Amino acid sequence: MLKVSKLFPHVHYPVDKGRNGFFTISYGKKSIKNQIIITLLTRIGERVHNTEFGSRIFELIYEQNDVVLDVMIREYVVEALQRWVPSIEILSTTIYRNSNKPNNVNVSLKYLIKKPILTEDNVVLNLNRIESKIEVQR
Repeated sequence: MLKVSKLFPHVHYPVDKGRNGFFTISYGKKSIKNQIIITLLTRIGERVHNTEFGSRIFELIYEQNDVVLDVMIREYVVEALQRWVPSIEILSTTIYRNSNKPNNVNVSLKYLIKKPILTEDNVVLNLNRIESKIEVQR
């Protein structure tokens, strides 16, 4: 019988060198979370030999910080994850801003891992519009 903890092997995030010169691998719930993060933080066209992989979320860094941005973020997140991480179901995508950092937009993604055991988890990304980067909040 296959252990649940050994399901969904995927490159660990942040990417670091493992044994024998290969990347470190994570499994299970952590692997799915890493898969989501890597998908959302990869720009379309950035991955060699799979230029369609990734998300369009980086296109939104310089867009006006309003309700339209919120809708576009949700659309781009859902679009990327439905295509590249089919093992999850997105339960909610919440966009919020910190009054102390008005140019930062936080995206909280709550999802359900569909198989083999139904498990909920979440990921929070921070779009830092001043420094033009997207980071994962730990």
